[in-house]
Amino acid sequence: MAAVDHAGYLQKSGGKLIKTNQTRYFELRGTNLYYFKSKPSAGEDALGCIDMNRAVIMDNPKERFSWTVSGPHLPKQYVLLAPSESEKNFWMQKLQNPNSANTQQR
Repeated sequence: MAAVDHAGYLQKSGGKLIKTNQTRYFELRGTNLYYFKSKPSAGEDALGCIDMNRAVIMDNPKERFSWTVSGPHLPKQYVLLAPSESEKNFWMQKLQNPNSANTQQR
C-alpha cells in the first residue's frame, strides 16, 4: 500500500435506511481515500476506498464543516464532515490536489 499523504478522523454520512454521521478514520494515499472504523493496525483492511481521480469536491451548504465528493465513476455521492472549518479547508485542499505519484493500484 502507498504511503499516507494525510490522515485523520472525519464523519461520513452513511446507513442503509436512515442516514447518520459515522466517525471514521481516513487515510489519503495518492488518489485513493481509504476509510476505517478506527485508526488501523498494520495490515488491516479498509472498510472502503474512494477513488479521487476526476472526483468533484464541493462545499456542502446543508451542514457546517461538510463537503461532498462525487463523480461519474463513484457509486454514490459521499458527504464528509470535519471537526472545524480549518480542518475542512485542509482536507478539501488535499483531496482536490492528491499526490498521483504516490498512487498504487488497489
